[in-house]
Amino acid sequence: MQDVLRALEKISTSMVSDTLNLLGVKESIISAGIRQLVPGARIIGPAYTVATRPGTVDPCLLALEKISEGEVLVIDTGGDRTFAYLGEQMATDARNAGAVGIVIDGLVRDIEGLVEMGLPVYARGVTPRVAFYQHYPGEHGAPITCGGCVVSPGDIIHGDANGLVVIAKADIERVAEIAEELERVDGERLVAVREGKRISELPSIPELHQRLCTGQSQH
Repeated sequence: MQDVLRALEKISTSMVSDTLNLLGVKESIISAGIRQLVPGARIIGPAYTVATRPGTVDPCLLALEKISEGEVLVIDTGGDRTFAYLGEQMATDARNAGAVGIVIDGLVRDIEGLVEMGLPVYARGVTPRVAFYQHYPGEHGAPITCGGCVVSPGDIIHGDANGLVVIAKADIERVAEIAEELERVDGERLVAVREGKRISELPSIPELHQRLCTGQSQH
């Protein structure tokens, strides 16, 4: 698994998204409203899921004690756009627990500190207004909705400056295989266009995709 994740980390989410489209996987893209807050911080790892209710921070704190090394903390805030559910202290604690990133369908705060520490954080935005302690444990390790996409525990979260993609754990090896080849072919096409070729002069995208899906190579 780790070898596959390392290979995928080098591939853009654009190519992973194209691969999932080729495989007929729908609703694998987290909403573009959830964006990369730490410039250049790519993210990949299995999801640790937590759901809270609007305005309640307790489940997010509890998740810091439950998350395992190498996981991505994925938080469903119940659609809230008013409160921040974590800041620099909680993000630092998540990193200390081994988290490789945080994705929250909601807001955060302490943006300067988050950028300085460098842990990948994806959220809908920033506010100074913090959520409250309400003695509510929330739901942990169950399917949640994040940015309109269902995320199950163990699903692979892959993110870069283009956005976030969710890959089912069972599909990871096939996705990595096709995405790696797709990225190679796409890179070759880009070089050709930069050298003056017109896109209309190159093999058609549907033809290339068909070759990849059937395991055929251009070579």
